[in-house]
Amino acid sequence: MDGAPFFGVIGVQEEIKAGDLERRFRDFYSAFFETKDGDKAMEALNKDIGDSEPRFGFIGARALFEASFHNYYWMYCRGKGKKARVELLVSRVLQNPEVKSRGIKYARKRVKEELSKPEDDFEFFRRRFFFSDRLPETLERFPMEFNDVIRASDA
Repeated sequence: MDGAPFFGVIGVQEEIKAGDLERRFRDFYSAFFETKDGDKAMEALNKDIGDSEPRFGFIGARALFEASFHNYYWMYCRGKGKKARVELLVSRVLQNPEVKSRGIKYARKRVKEELSKPEDDFEFFRRRFFFSDRLPETLERFPMEFNDVIRASDA
């Protein structure tokens, strides 16, 4: 359940047969280790793919994080999604006897306070996703700002 650094993900959106997948990735890694060029390796992966066959694509870690946080923000940090999230968290914190003794109004107030700064969530998830506790240079390598990510129209 711990984080692990990665540069990107390669895959297809459609189903593909295991044998074809194995052959294509053998070609990918052969080209990659021979040329040390990701673009040439992707070309080898997609070589001889017809129009009706799935094409392999690449999404980098930065784009994956930005799209994920963008969607998280718009689904769970605003409007009905945030209200549902608040109620779920209130029911969870009320399982703590100390919180329960203070009442539901106290619990709801504390949850709302904790959720009032999505910028803090952004920094927490960014640091964890990019493994910055062990690789601090990743934050310099993947600079991004909260406002840019939540406003991105193509995330």
